[in-house]
Amino acid sequence: MIFGAFHCTKLFSTVAATTLLSRFGKPQLVRETSKIYTNNYGLIPFMLMKKFFNNNIVRRNESDLLKGVILDKKLEDQLREISYAVLNRKALCSS
Repeated sequence: MIFGAFHCTKLFSTVAATTLLSRFGKPQLVRETSKIYTNNYGLIPFMLMKKFFNNNIVRRNESDLLKGVILDKKLEDQLREISYAVLNRKALCSS
């Protein structure tokens, strides 16, 4: 029983440390990638549904592309043009 308690505690502390480091040790842009990483295979369908919803149902507009980003005006205009083209690539390619 002591052996099991020791290994369960060790496993829990490893998982907790890994979770904290992955959450707070990485910048937000790295955490919010399009890749799905999880060891809990039961969460994968929910994560895929969330990804589908964010990509296909929620529409982003041009006004929130650079929300919270501080840039030089000329660089911001160039980045806005590129971002608009990337977000609307399907519509631009079909015409």
